[in-house]
Amino acid sequence: MVELLVRLGLSFVVAGGLWFARVQNATTLLKLTAVFGALAVMHAITEHRGLRKGLVALILGGLDAGLLLAGIALSGVVDSFGFACILPIVWISYRTRVSVQILAPITGAAILAAQLTLGPGITAYAGAQSALVVLLLLVLPQPTVEKVNPHAAWIEMVRQERETMWVDEVASPGEDILALRENYRQLRDQYRDLERRSGKDRTIATVAELVGLPESAMYTKMAQRLRESLGVDDLAIFSASMDRNQMVVRAATPEFPREAGQQPLRVNLEQPDIKLRDALTQAVRGHAGDETRKVRNVLLLGDSRLVGMISLVDNSTEKLDEASSKLEDVSSFLAAWIRSTNTSFDSRQRAQTFEALYDLAIVGESAARPDKLANRALSTLQGAQRIDGASIYFIEDGEEVLAANEGARLYLLEAMSFAQGPGLQGWLAIGAPELWLEDARGDQRCDPEEASRRRIGSTLITPIYRSGQVIGFLTGSTHRMGGIDEATAESLRLVAGELSRAITRLDEGKVTGGLLPQSEFASFIRNRVGSIAVFDVIRKALLIEAHGMENVQVACKSFERRIRTRLPAGAAYCKRGEGHYVVFLAGVIDVSEASQWASDVASTANLIALPATDRAPKKPLPVRSKVANLAWSSSNEATATSDVPEVDELVA
Repeated sequence: MVELLVRLGLSFVVAGGLWFARVQNATTLLKLTAVFGALAVMHAITEHRGLRKGLVALILGGLDAGLLLAGIALSGVVDSFGFACILPIVWISYRTRVSVQILAPITGAAILAAQLTLGPGITAYAGAQSALVVLLLLVLPQPTVEKVNPHAAWIEMVRQERETMWVDEVASPGEDILALRENYRQLRDQYRDLERRSGKDRTIATVAELVGLPESAMYTKMAQRLRESLGVDDLAIFSASMDRNQMVVRAATPEFPREAGQQPLRVNLEQPDIKLRDALTQAVRGHAGDETRKVRNVLLLGDSRLVGMISLVDNSTEKLDEASSKLEDVSSFLAAWIRSTNTSFDSRQRAQTFEALYDLAIVGESAARPDKLANRALSTLQGAQRIDGASIYFIEDGEEVLAANEGARLYLLEAMSFAQGPGLQGWLAIGAPELWLEDARGDQRCDPEEASRRRIGSTLITPIYRSGQVIGFLTGSTHRMGGIDEATAESLRLVAGELSRAITRLDEGKVTGGLLPQSEFASFIRNRVGSIAVFDVIRKALLIEAHGMENVQVACKSFERRIRTRLPAGAAYCKRGEGHYVVFLAGVIDVSEASQWASDVASTANLIALPATDRAPKKPLPVRSKVANLAWSSSNEATATSDVPEVDELVA
């Protein structure tokens, strides 16, 4: 726009000057001025449209130079100022960056032509001007011309488009990016799931390899392998007790806190899950003592019932979180495995216990010595009890003499004190009762330092009789506190009772009690003084209808075992039907004493559960007892102090 105004301004100034000056050829000069103004407009239009470049620029520059040269020639000064026609060419070269060398000879020839036609003719001076103009245009610095790539525009367009797409993708990811991210997440989740399942399979395979080992060795190896697999410092395996009031240690790694690895955790296992977890955690921490070590418990539940627990100990919370997560994945399998192991062990325990009872019941003249009977009893029980050591001692001249031993020799009676004195003599003085110490180190009758030195955590001492007199005792012990459960205690009582009857039978050569057929039971009690206790399952027909025949039979057999394990020396019993038992307590004349014994036995039925069914909830086995004092008249007729019709039916 500035160039247009300048060109038009020059045109008007020249035209005005010519008009007022009345120079020669003024009319022709005015026409040339008008043409110059028109060219100024042409320059502006081509510049605006981007066409003033290349050949167009050369033509416009040449026309400007020609008009200027014509004006100079008509003014009669071409001989002196003919060279001035170079100015428009220099300007167009500067503005459009176009090469003007092609105009050099044309411009030089035009100057000579104007000199020849409108001037005085070609002179030396005119020739010098022409040569100088040609030389200047030839040596005029040429503009730098960039090589233009024919595909540059397309490349630039593509580049800008890619930059735009990248910015858009970063700001708002496209569908392809979202799909790629989703595929990555799915692949990552599948990998983690595969890793978790492979870890679960490895743990299951590790545990499955232990099947068939003895229970104590199996739990110990399981604890060691789990510690190596989980990468924690220490761990311990617990199982729920039968009475549901404590967790018993089955195995612990060497560095597990000693107190926590040997003592049972006394916690009510029937409380809600959240409270139970907190109580167990506090119990383990209380035994651990070291507050810097972190504790994490993983409960093993089977059918929504606590079966066992694995306690993890480590200084790192991250390791405990990872280990507990791995255990949670296999907790159902471990719970089923522990329950199956317990069931299998209990079955083997009962089978070997009854095998020992049978061996003692059929003993002949070849085993007439009590020490042979003791060895036979313990050898049959070997490996079938959850104890670390079992021993049988006979009393000779007021001192205990070892007759048989299986496992570690764990003897604690000589380190105990009673109201009538210490050791064996004190025990005999108070009537030689059964002693069941779940926590030997915490019992007031026992020296805790001596119990710790002998590594005895729990022990059971049950007397052995001959003809009603204590002649020895059977002792079973474990290194762990609470290690003797109800089933183990029951087995040891059965063996001690049957051993007592076998020894008495060999000495007296006659029936000494125990389980007898009804005919032998009637002969056994005839003309003998004592008491009769009758146990009967209440509403048995309704129980069978609600819980099923099989469940009721199993419960009745369990109650029968409890009767047998609690029979005093010289007592006998017979079974008059499933759930109906008659017991003769020889020599027990005091009815209150017999009633107390019968009540204690009947109360154990509360620990025997009838499982829940569709028709009835879970409930304990209901048992009632009746007691009567038995005496005989001179005519050998039985008389009873209360109405017990079973007596008349048996002796009829």
